[in-house]
Amino acid sequence: MVLPLTGMRFFHNEFLDFTLIGVSCIVGYLALLRGYQKHHHKINALLVFSFGFPMLVFGHFFIKNETSIIVITLSVAIIITAHLINWKAVRNKHPCAH
Repeated sequence: MVLPLTGMRFFHNEFLDFTLIGVSCIVGYLALLRGYQKHHHKINALLVFSFGFPMLVFGHFFIKNETSIIVITLSVAIIITAHLINWKAVRNKHPCAH
């Protein structure tokens, strides 16, 4: 009975939230930047990511009602779209020989 309760407190740690969101922002941005600089030179994915990530931060830290779930879900979909745009641009730049 104690383990689930301590586990729940672990997930409600604001420092952990800032850390995980900050690290994921850096990793996501660097992945998209690498695709932009080394492969396709199309800024679309970075622009989409730049719209989605602040939306995620806003939904997570500043909206404190049921609307936050909608905002976070939409922002994650936008971030995923940015990575798909990048993936497709990298793939189209270097087509597979198969």
